Amino acid sequence: MEPFPGMYDIFWWEDLPPHAQEAASVLGYTEFTWDNSSEPPVYHWLWDELSSEVQEAAQQLGYNSEWWDANIYESMEPGMYDDFYWAELPPRVKEAAGALGYTDAIWDDDGEPDEVYWLWSELGADLQEAAGVLGHDLDSWNEYIYESTEPGEWSDYGFSELPIEIQEAAEELGYDQKDWDDGKETKITKKKWNKLTADQQEAARRLGYDESTWE
Repeated sequence: MEPFPGMYDIFWWEDLPPHAQEAASVLGYTEFTWDNSSEPPVYHWLWDELSSEVQEAAQQLGYNSEWWDANIYESMEPGMYDDFYWAELPPRVKEAAGALGYTDAIWDDDGEPDEVYWLWSELGADLQEAAGVLGHDLDSWNEYIYESTEPGEWSDYGFSELPIEIQEAAEELGYDQKDWDDGKETKITKKKWNKLTADQQEAARRLGYDESTWE
């Protein structure tokens, strides 16, 4: 029978054929991680990043380069590498994290470089690509920023200085450049939270507000 991806997934460690158990060990499995379906870090490395020994072990378990890389791209999501130590990161991920300002010390201490607080539009194409390698897109990246934003955090900025996403949120709440720069309220910002439309509530969240801090 031709090997295929996942063909040994239903086996307990002690039931694996000797060659499959040896291959799994090369990939970084132990009896505990295999029996608990916990994939080792190497499963997040692209095929071309694997050593020839690891590629051969993967093939012994039924994997090929097409399936291996497709599985990585299909499973990408924000935070997917958060549980990895710097030394465990795939080379392309380590390079992307470095571009975003991470060092081994910052990463392993769960710290965050300044660039992590830049909105997507402020990153530029190179850093957007790096963020993409870490599983982010425009929506997920900005959502993290909005969740970290304190109420009134943007009020010290002139309207023209605001990132485009924040300008759009301010406009949704009835601001124009003059009203924003003069620190005036709008008819919308005087409303109670439950009187705001869904779009207006979302705009308020982008400015750091929620129901408890709006009024």
